[in-house]
Amino acid sequence: MSNNDKPIWVRSPREVPKDDYNVFFKSTFKEFLDPLAFNHFAVEGDIEFRAILYVPGMAPFEQADMLKKSTAIKLYVRRVFISDEFDDSLLPRYLTFVRGIVDSNDLPLNVSREILQESRVAGAYTRSLLTST
Repeated sequence: MSNNDKPIWVRSPREVPKDDYNVFFKSTFKEFLDPLAFNHFAVEGDIEFRAILYVPGMAPFEQADMLKKSTAIKLYVRRVFISDEFDDSLLPRYLTFVRGIVDSNDLPLNVSREILQESRVAGAYTRSLLTST
């Protein structure tokens, strides 16, 4: 990928081959199996974001991992990485096996975890993520 290429989640789902999704999943989330399923979508309206969510090909090894903060969802703002450490403010704990990228233009670049957790935009993201999958 050159510097002029758009990130996979910014591109139209129609122009991304399935193999590209699989390679992206394996390299980004350090997995060795192809994902069981994925959903690449954009939400427009009061809030706007693009996302790719993956269901890994294998269940997590340890149930204890469900008690830790999830690092499964990587949050970007205008293609700048912000964080991948969330409690259940972005996805409920029972979905910690889901992996994904969320990229928004609605949040400020200097967003903190506290602002994100208190933000009504983040709550809207959660509702949109859960209803879009």
